[in-house]
Amino acid sequence: MNNDEEDKTLRFRAFLAGFVIFLVDILITGIVLRSIQDFLLVVFVIFIACVGVTSLVVSFASRFSAQQEYASVIAFLNLILFMTSGAFYPVMGMPDWLRWITIINPEYYGMHALRAIILRGQGLNVIGTDLIALCIFSGAMIILGIVTYRRTLE
Repeated sequence: MNNDEEDKTLRFRAFLAGFVIFLVDILITGIVLRSIQDFLLVVFVIFIACVGVTSLVVSFASRFSAQQEYASVIAFLNLILFMTSGAFYPVMGMPDWLRWITIINPEYYGMHALRAIILRGQGLNVIGTDLIALCIFSGAMIILGIVTYRRTLE
């Protein structure tokens, strides 16, 4: 299997994991999505976020020679991204020095979009900015992942 196929496999696995967790969450919490459009928007947000974060992780993976180094950096990065995404507590309650990390955090935009769709029943008119931010992030990370992976192959 070549590196491009491995990258696609990683992205698919990340998306599949997020999708399965989403379905289990719907069953456990009893949340009802109002339409098929809401369902498709949630799947699209999960997909775009997974592609971006997986591409970022691939770009990091190509820089480390030892798995321990990679695992510790990714665990730290995951902690920072998830804790500042607004998943556990509102961004407005964060200290000012931490809010700037949230503004550049792609997971914040994914979390905001998912909350708007699932909990408030809002659509594209509200999450448009979130989708643009996620698409820009994902596009940039795909390019970064390709460039860093090619450098390690040469």
